[in-house]
Amino acid sequence: MSVPLRGLKSLVDVCQRRGLPLEMLPAAGTVPAQGERFLGQPFDPMLSALYSQMSGAMLGDFQIYPFRDVDNVVLRINEGMRIAGHEPYASSLLFGQIPLLAHYLATVPSLADSAGIQPVIFIDGYEGDQVLPVASSVDATFMTFSRYLERVVAMPEFTHEKDVFAWHPK
Repeated sequence: MSVPLRGLKSLVDVCQRRGLPLEMLPAAGTVPAQGERFLGQPFDPMLSALYSQMSGAMLGDFQIYPFRDVDNVVLRINEGMRIAGHEPYASSLLFGQIPLLAHYLATVPSLADSAGIQPVIFIDGYEGDQVLPVASSVDATFMTFSRYLERVVAMPEFTHEKDVFAWHPK
């Protein structure tokens, strides 16, 4: 089943138009198929489609962890976060973060819909691993983030210097 990633396309377009950081690494690994088990849980079909197109990316100020056969960051990060067995890490699959911050995005396999599409949560590692719902799918997350970036960069208070985003309220 081919899963369209319209939100990803929108996010890439916004980054290109606005001169925001944009780096997509070529696909470089054997990606689990939709529903195939990865770390004991069904793999999200949108993540499968994403990692079939690229192994990882930097899109604005969001990093998609590299998924590849050698040095699989998705595997390494999730195994490391699951060592103690604490939630929300034990029941989710981290696929990205805001670089240099303990702010993560993850899918939740146990909440998948009938097509296997998994919702996305935001995990704030600074606030006792507080969890907030983000979107109904990985691609809806990309669409939401593209709309956010489009609006924030249009604000006069926004500055972008050396891959650092800042919003300076007046």
